[in-house]
Amino acid sequence: MKKRTGMDWYSPESNMKRIVDACIFPVGLAVIYVIFDLILGGSVLLNLNAFLTLISHTTIQAFIGWGLVFIFSGGPDFSIAGAFVIAANVAAASVVEWGMGYIGIFFFSIAVTVILQLVSTFVRLKCKLPTWVSGLGMLMIYEAAGSVYTSSRSARGLTNITLGADQCRALGTHPIPLLFLIAGAVIMYLVFSRTKIGIDYRAVSSNARVAGYMGISRNRTEYIAAAVGAVSVGIAVALTISSNAKVDTYTGLGSVAVIGKALATWLLAGAMEKRLSKPVCILLGAFFTAFLFNVMTRMDIPSGTWQDVANAVFILVFGMLSFAGTKEVVK
Repeated sequence: MKKRTGMDWYSPESNMKRIVDACIFPVGLAVIYVIFDLILGGSVLLNLNAFLTLISHTTIQAFIGWGLVFIFSGGPDFSIAGAFVIAANVAAASVVEWGMGYIGIFFFSIAVTVILQLVSTFVRLKCKLPTWVSGLGMLMIYEAAGSVYTSSRSARGLTNITLGADQCRALGTHPIPLLFLIAGAVIMYLVFSRTKIGIDYRAVSSNARVAGYMGISRNRTEYIAAAVGAVSVGIAVALTISSNAKVDTYTGLGSVAVIGKALATWLLAGAMEKRLSKPVCILLGAFFTAFLFNVMTRMDIPSGTWQDVANAVFILVFGMLSFAGTKEVVK
């Protein structure tokens, strides 16, 4: 086998291959979008209102997905779902009961999410638990706290706090979601690819032992990654509560549902990241996932059953395409 030299990376053939590798998934997704849109008679991409709604859904899932990239640096930590629900309800209370408006929505959405995620990370690192064990344990604790809150309000004849029609509902109206999406994509790309935080995160998530030899503290990096990811999820919390007016509490690990589509986005991005930057993959994956569920809903495919099956099939297909040619076991 011919050994590749340093000059090969600058050859026209190598440059062309990198361009093709970078474009294969965006072009493939674009073709799928167009095919499905033609099947639906142009009712999604060619309909302005439908397309803007699609962008709104994409924005929320993208911010959660960007957050998961950092929060999952030590492994899947589903406690973020419980943090999402609690933060949303505290943010709603800051508007309805404390009169803090948009300042309250953003401050409490981000602050509560960051604090709870740092607590989860502390428990995991201090107790030296596998991520999935500590994550599920903390998720159940957060769900229990949410259940106590719901029960206390129910005992007083109240329901979960819901924003009024004129209370901080503008975050879901355009062009605000589009502006958030553009700003988030640029910032996350820079943080992931151009900052010490992103470089340290990638080193630790790839091989923590080697990163330690390089002088990178695993614990410090995971705390910072958890905080950065929680900020991104906190922004998604603010956008969600403004768009949906309320977020229900759950028990029995039901909170995972609030990050379900973003989790699919994260998995899809993992299938594409060999060829594109992870934040870009999250953006493409979020749009594709939002589009997929939109299309299936318009085709009267039952949600919660066949929609999930179809979503899983697309993840598997793009995963196989991404790792084609990889001879070792993909973890």
